[in-house]
Amino acid sequence: MTSLSFAKEDTIPEVVYFPGALTAQLSLVGGKGQSLIRMAQIGLPTPPGFVLTVAFFEPWLAELKLTKEWKAFCQADELDLESCSKALKERATKLELTREQSQKIDEALASLEGSKLFAVRSSSPEEDLEGFSFAGGYETLLGKRREEVGAAVKVAFASCLDYRVQCYKLAHGFNLLTPRIAVVVQEQIKSDISGVVFSINPLTNNYDEVVFNANWGLGESVVSGACTPDTVIVDKWKMQVKERAVGAKETRVMLLPEGGTREIVEGNGDGSLTAADLCLSDGTALSLTRYVKTLEEIFRKPVDIEWAVAGDREYILQARPITSFIPIPEEIQTAPGKPRKLYMDVSLTVQALEKPVSAMGCSVMKRVGRITGRKIWGIDPFDADGFGLARIAGGRFYLDLSKLLTLVSKETLASKIENIDPVVAKSIRTIDTSAYQNNLNPRVMAVPFTLVPIMLKCMPGAVRARTFPYDAHRDAQKALIQLKADLKKIASSNLGLSRLVDKLFDRTSKYLFKYSVPCFFGSRYALERMKSAARIIDPELLKNLEVALPHNVTTEMGLSLYRLSRLLENQHENLDPTKPVSEQDLPDEFKRKWSEFIENYGHRGAGELDIASVRYREDSTTLLKQIKALAKEDDDERNPLKRFEDGVKLRTRTYEQICHQLKDIDRSKLNRFRNTYNAWEILGGYRELHKYCMIYMLDLLRKRLLTEAKRLVEKGQLESVEQIFDLTIEDLEKHGPWSKEDLSDRARANRVFTDKLKNVPRLPALIDSRGEILRPKLVAIEDGVAVGSPISAGVVRGRAKVLKAPDEKPLEVGEILVARATDPGWTPLFVNAAGLVLEVGGLLQHGALVAREYGLPCVGGLTGATNLFHDGDLLEVDGDNGIVRVIEES
Repeated sequence: MTSLSFAKEDTIPEVVYFPGALTAQLSLVGGKGQSLIRMAQIGLPTPPGFVLTVAFFEPWLAELKLTKEWKAFCQADELDLESCSKALKERATKLELTREQSQKIDEALASLEGSKLFAVRSSSPEEDLEGFSFAGGYETLLGKRREEVGAAVKVAFASCLDYRVQCYKLAHGFNLLTPRIAVVVQEQIKSDISGVVFSINPLTNNYDEVVFNANWGLGESVVSGACTPDTVIVDKWKMQVKERAVGAKETRVMLLPEGGTREIVEGNGDGSLTAADLCLSDGTALSLTRYVKTLEEIFRKPVDIEWAVAGDREYILQARPITSFIPIPEEIQTAPGKPRKLYMDVSLTVQALEKPVSAMGCSVMKRVGRITGRKIWGIDPFDADGFGLARIAGGRFYLDLSKLLTLVSKETLASKIENIDPVVAKSIRTIDTSAYQNNLNPRVMAVPFTLVPIMLKCMPGAVRARTFPYDAHRDAQKALIQLKADLKKIASSNLGLSRLVDKLFDRTSKYLFKYSVPCFFGSRYALERMKSAARIIDPELLKNLEVALPHNVTTEMGLSLYRLSRLLENQHENLDPTKPVSEQDLPDEFKRKWSEFIENYGHRGAGELDIASVRYREDSTTLLKQIKALAKEDDDERNPLKRFEDGVKLRTRTYEQICHQLKDIDRSKLNRFRNTYNAWEILGGYRELHKYCMIYMLDLLRKRLLTEAKRLVEKGQLESVEQIFDLTIEDLEKHGPWSKEDLSDRARANRVFTDKLKNVPRLPALIDSRGEILRPKLVAIEDGVAVGSPISAGVVRGRAKVLKAPDEKPLEVGEILVARATDPGWTPLFVNAAGLVLEVGGLLQHGALVAREYGLPCVGGLTGATNLFHDGDLLEVDGDNGIVRVIEES
């Protein structure tokens, strides 16, 4: 057999044999071919074969590009793509092998002397890559005789022009006009049992489990999904079978001796092979697991493998990277077999950040977190070996729940998390906590005592705020103006980056602990005392006291947008959301108020906790689109300001109703209720102020970083201004102003992991240190009803608008906003919304808080809502009972 190496520079091989090839260039042999060559090189039991490389098919592609079908394909839009792809593929099947091509195939087949039947598979340079599977797009032809191989090669080649392949390429940014394909021809194994094995559990993401799907005969029935296969789960480190499940095995595919295959439906074939029997034995599963572990080490990532067993011989037919698993950072992983740790992703559950936070964003938050932890608790909150509960890794913020589970029961922990995320709470109640209970450092018992100084420091302010709420509010607002001035002054100084962060946060934290936090604590104390005084009153009635509170900066931002829309009068058509307001022909009063709005809220934006996120002052398109939509609306029932005022009236009526009831029951409770209500009404909105201040501080730091980025771009050390956010504080300080080193490579290296996470469509809220995702079953719609958690009271009907990002598409007035989660950057959309449906978050999540302030019915904790509902569906959102009804599908 001829052995070819790609090392030769004078010729590009058209046929590559395995075993025998010394190297495997992906661009020539494709993903499948490269994998088979690598496996053969290390001696895995792979059936022999050869690859017809990309170079082999260049004459065919050159011929196709001269046809009218190719010309039409090049000019096709999305509507014509299917018909043009079909025509081009059909034209490709009419191509004939040249004499040289036929000769090369005959020579290659001759090298497989003992083989009578062959499997022919496409092998694209773009297929089976990490992140791109092209699953089901390319062709596999089984049981082909020698004389049929040429025709099979033609079919496999033509599959690179299939419409399904073009759609996948279009969706993932591949160039449709540069088709490339290689074809693998391999000895066909007459397997008794075959299937697929995953080196991690594809359902739970558990890194320690190997999952087999198996059936009698060839693996085609498993790969194509034609049957319900047997499932065997193996602990790959303990080398023990954990679970077995017999599948229905409704059909199987058997190889015919004379060539071709036969599909046998259960009950109509060989009675010796029954669906009731488990086809894969424990011994075979454990034996194959050894190959799985070897391949995972070679690929250095999880893999899925096609395997077969014929007689007493085992074969590995294919191996490719798993493209849909969720990676976890090494910093939070534990070694196999060691006690696991359980993490809640607070960047998702609390902050509603669905995409990874930038390297700079993580660096800043870690520095701020350390300062805060040492100031409040006297510890480093990121100390994994001590009592540190926080982790920042891979662009995510985690809370280590395993340490908390050592101190409290899972029911206690779940009840505390319920208001943050009811779905996470439900998951915690179902887990086996023994796997996550770790021994804590003895210092843990001392931690509560470190809170005493900070509590003593805040207590006088909280008591004063509760007793004299008007004075506390006046002083906090006056101090807020001074805070902004001081932060601007600090940001304009020449301090180094670390010192600048420290100074900015030190000044911000002084304001928070002296004014904002005491006002917040005072309001919460007032709320609890108020509820205690009125505990004999219907709890549902008491909820009305929490709506439409004044002095909430986030609510005010949304209402200010509506007020701006009223200033446009009949000139809303003149407003171009893509242009600066100052350059447009708009009323002077609108321009003046717009400037005030940007001064107050321009530092905010979607994903605002990440310093890399664009701010409203930089891009106001989303805000101006919302203003324009509001300006068109004349329906008083959809007026958000009226809705807010109605909420104020409801709260006032409820207050008076409760006072009337208490007057006849207990005068002392009435007096206490009145006194505490006053403090709650004035200060209840302060729960949003601390974040407002933090984001203001981050925006000033962002401005400073962008100025530095321009300098680095001019010096050639960065490729773009935005690339500075892919660096950390330490990266910039290590290479100070004197440095000439190119920082773009470091920036790209910092993005490697987070870029992988960006391709994950739905990051989990709860994951452990071995990758296992813990979650309840997805919500299903039964009889048109989906059940979540009641978040904000009220019932409303409207058309659904499903959004993955606030700027994805316009939210029209009166529509139901359906989203995974929302942060303050989504607030402008709430002004137009009639109601909310959220996947993530409980009563304390941002979307829930603002929904209650605006009086919007809201249902949360509805897992999978963005897939359950579609744009245009007529929904009824019942925020009283946590129910969403589908009245009419779009």
